[in-house]
Parts: sequence; C-alpha cells; structure tokens
Amino acid sequence: MGRNAQRHLRQQTAILSWLHSFSPDTLISTSLYERTGSDRVLPTSDPDTPVSIASRVPLTLGIKSDLSHYWHGHFLKAGLDLVRLRENESFFFDGRGDPDVFPAFSGGLKGGQASVYVQDHFSPFRDLTVDLGVRYDYFDLVDTGVQTSPRIGLAYHFNKTKSVLHAAYNRYFSPPPIEYSLLASFIGHDAVKLDQRVGNVRLYTQNYYEVGWAQELHPRISLELNAYLHTGRNSFENHEISISRIFVPINFHAARSQGGELVLNMRQLERFGISGRFQYALSKTYFYGPITGGFAGDEPLVAGERIIPAFDQTHTGTAQIFYHNRWGGFWMGSAMRYGSGTIIEHGPRLPQHFTSDLATGLTLWTAEPRRLDFEFDVTNVFDSIYQIAKESEEIPIQYAPSRTIGGSLKFHF
Repeated sequence: MGRNAQRHLRQQTAILSWLHSFSPDTLISTSLYERTGSDRVLPTSDPDTPVSIASRVPLTLGIKSDLSHYWHGHFLKAGLDLVRLRENESFFFDGRGDPDVFPAFSGGLKGGQASVYVQDHFSPFRDLTVDLGVRYDYFDLVDTGVQTSPRIGLAYHFNKTKSVLHAAYNRYFSPPPIEYSLLASFIGHDAVKLDQRVGNVRLYTQNYYEVGWAQELHPRISLELNAYLHTGRNSFENHEISISRIFVPINFHAARSQGGELVLNMRQLERFGISGRFQYALSKTYFYGPITGGFAGDEPLVAGERIIPAFDQTHTGTAQIFYHNRWGGFWMGSAMRYGSGTIIEHGPRLPQHFTSDLATGLTLWTAEPRRLDFEFDVTNVFDSIYQIAKESEEIPIQYAPSRTIGGSLKFHF
C-alpha cells in the first residue's frame, strides 16, 4: 500500500519554416525551432520503498538552414545548424537501508552546438556515381568536443547485368544524450565509491563502413544485399540509478557492430495495384570496457571486457504489402514484424515475437482541388503483448503496447 510513485512529463515544440526557390537550380530551406519541457519524478508515500525525487527543465533554441544548387552535373548542398541549450536538473535519493548511496544534486548549465556541412553528388564518368561530403561539429555542454567528419559513397552500375555495386564510409559525431547528462557527470566525479568516478559523459565518435549489391530481377522487382561494420569510441547506453526510475547516460570505451540485410523490393505492379518490401536483418553489437564516463553503476568493466547492449536483437524481419486502386481511391496496407528477442542481463534472451499492423482508406468525396479522405488503422492486430527488454534484475520487464484502433478524416483543399 502507498506505492504511488508518479512521473509527470510535459513538452512543447514550435517550428517556423521558410522555403524559397531562387531558380530552377537553387533552393533554400530555413527553420527556426524551439522546444521546452519538464520532467518531475515524485516519490511513493509508503515507508519501505526507496525515495526518489528528481526534476529536469530543458530548453532548446535553434536555427537550421540548407542551400541546394545544381551546377554543371553537380548536385551541391550546404547547410548549418546552430543550437542553444539550457539544462536544469535536480536529484535526491534515499535507499531506505539500501547500501548504495547517491549524493544529492541540483544544478544548471548552458551550452550549445554549431554544425556546418557541404556535400556533392556527381558522376565523373558513365555508370559511376560519387557522393562526397564533409561536416564540422562543435559541441559544448558538460564537455567540449570538436570533430571534422569526411564522408564518401560510390555506386557503379553494370548495364549488362542490371546490377549496382555500392560502398560507403562515414565518420559520425554524436553529442551525449541531454537527458540527465549533468546528473550523470556529477556522479561520475562525486560518487561515494571511488571506482565509479569515471568523469563526465563523453561524446560518441563512430566510423561506418558499408558495402552492398543491388540486382534487378524484373523491371519492377529488385533484390538488395548489404553488409556493414560500425566501430566507435565512448558508446552510449542508459543506466538506472538503483530503482529511482531515473535513467542516466553512461559511456563504454569502445563499441563494435556488424551485420547484414537482405531486401526484396516490389514496386507497384500496375495490373494488380500491389507493391511490397520484405527485409531480413542479422546483427550483433558489443560494448567493451572500461566504463569511461557518466554513471558507472555497481559492476565496472575491466579493460577489454565486453557486454551485449540491452536492446540488441540478432534476427529481425519486416514485411510491408500495399494495395492501391487508383480509380476508386481505395487503398489498404499491412506491416508485419518479427524479432528474435532482446537479452536479459546475466540471463537468456527474451522470447521471439511477431506483430502486424493494418491500415486502409478511401476517398469519400472529391471535387478538384478539394477532397475528403477517410483512414482506419489498427496497430498490433493480434494484441501480442510481447516483452521488449529487461535491462537488469532490478528493472521490471518492459512490454510492447497493446492493440490500438484509430480513424481519421482528412480534408484537402
């Protein structure tokens, strides 16, 4: 009795966009955006459950602009993204006899991010397409990070076999999650246990290597086979502070992810009005110790020790089938998903699962340019409440949402 813990979440977002075409070859798009939010964690009133009280009040202001231009066979694009961040956080925890002790925290910080990029898409000679780009990022909140990221992609078309061979390299720069990053960094410096003092939450830097083959089987049917290897430093995961319901970011020294996917694409067959996409993916991801930033938890990793992330899933399958009758405006589609199950810490994987969604719609009335459309949707048709993840022994199993049914009327004018 009395276990009435609550969490109140609020968020609002406003976006103002401007799109202008200077000429058939030049286009600019600019957006101003703002996001405010609040997160309040309230404790239970019973005398036994650990007390956790936390709050977070973030503010994000930004401007993003992209300029596109076509010049002598080159599709050029450049842009910038400027973001101003304000983060205020507080936290208090009483374990009611739990030996784990977490210091109380209250603080705020201002920072931001500035990013610019330029890229080009062109064909130096027949059947070869090249994508080149470079991006510069500067991020400053808990820590300051700077990176210049080159990117290159190549695709060659074999006319005789109607095949495409493609390969790409991308370097990425990912700022740490903003949510409770101040708290995680505070614990990283002031944890009671010395082996948990691993410092600030750090930025995640990654290298992506990808290669693939696309083969036309029929004028409207193609098969794709892709493989990838992703490596990185200071990879992210979220970790709960005891049973406080507060998840804070944590860094691992390195990460390695590899896998492949097989995709069958079926563009709309005019005679039947049917299109579809079928995909199977195989992947494996490992994080390697030691822990390098944020909230280290109770089980620090030694150098080179590896773990599997909580939401890692080895086998994934999806299928989408869509039917459209252009004369009556009637359409119907279904999406199906299969998953082999994610891991449990120090235990077996969760059971495999299969779900399907269904959507349909039609045009009720039309008088150009006005039109009235109806849409009906069902997600998780068979109400499969499968287990998504269980990150540790202290955290309850997380379940997928149950069946939902909805409909809408859309008036176009």
